[in-house]
Amino acid sequence: MSGIAHVATLAPDPAFSSADLLGLRRSLAVHAAGGLVVLLVTTTLSVLKPRGLTRYGWWKLQRQ
Repeated sequence: MSGIAHVATLAPDPAFSSADLLGLRRSLAVHAAGGLVVLLVTTTLSVLKPRGLTRYGWWKLQRQ
């Protein structure tokens, strides 16, 4: 969040140039892409989960 806050404070400055923040933009893009990958993996795992009981659930059912 500090990178975004830094960009927000510099944006109103008339001397602000996008070339000044090339490294920061790259960092923000990498972090955004990483977050997107995490969300896609969790969504995929929640949709493509196996049906039925897990081994633990089957064991608890047999114990009762």
